[in-house]
Amino acid sequence: MDDLVAGSRNTFDDADADTYASLAPELVRYATALVGPSDAPDVFSTAVLRVLRSPKWHAVIDRKAYLYRAVFNEAQTWNQRASARRARELRWSAPRVQNSRV
Repeated sequence: MDDLVAGSRNTFDDADADTYASLAPELVRYATALVGPSDAPDVFSTAVLRVLRSPKWHAVIDRKAYLYRAVFNEAQTWNQRASARRARELRWSAPRVQNSRV
């Protein structure tokens, strides 16, 4: 499990692996409810990697709650980006009206 991400801390332990293994299925289901089935795995993996890189992770007492909150936060960010992307695409795909004098 070492070196999952460049620049990450290299102290993943068995407790991290056990936490991941036990919570992954339910956290993916939770992410699915928040962002849909096509984006859920990405939201989940991004949230977990962010948590595992955090220097505060080993001080967390309720890891399950912390991971649920991390997935929720990542889903919020994901939805905001998707909404902004859709709005940008709509602006660019709308027909352009040229200023013309009749």
